Amino acid sequence: MAYVSTAEANTYLETSGEDTLIWYLISHACHLVDRFCNLQNTDTLFALEAWTITAERHDYNDTWPYYFRYTPVNSITAINGSAGTFTELTHYIARGREITFDTAVNLSAYNTTFWIITFTYTKGFGTIPADVKQATLMITASLYATRKLQGVNNYTQGDLSLWITMEGVFGADSKMYNEIRSLLSKYKVVNVLS
Repeated sequence: MAYVSTAEANTYLETSGEDTLIWYLISHACHLVDRFCNLQNTDTLFALEAWTITAERHDYNDTWPYYFRYTPVNSITAINGSAGTFTELTHYIARGREITFDTAVNLSAYNTTFWIITFTYTKGFGTIPADVKQATLMITASLYATRKLQGVNNYTQGDLSLWITMEGVFGADSKMYNEIRSLLSKYKVVNVLS
């Protein structure tokens, strides 16, 4: 699965018969989205897709914040292998990767001899948000256009010289890059190191 389907990309690009190429470009675009958002993906899953994280290990620190590896956190389904129903705004509050438990949740019961606690949770979006889809389509279109004009810098025929510029290709200073950045800004994770 990816943030957009091949059919959606073909409709956006007005292409057909290039499904293998389009799928490759979509996959690359999804990785670029994840990288821009500072999100970690796997070899087979992209960061904003919904998947289950099993037994993520943390140092036990009672109800104080835990910083989960993946975001957004949808639900916590087990602590130290003990299944339970933990709901946001009742048992915990999630602020991006930061999870703070309510004092009524007795996490000390889950503490181990080595002061380790593990969490199993689901993260990501069951339905990919429209702005992530739009950004992915824009990047896919740019990659498709770049592939078609790879290596072209200028074209000269006799006294006629044409400079080819590509409006649809994104770079760090382009209008498209700023639009993509705007679409993805609320998904960007900022890692603060002290």
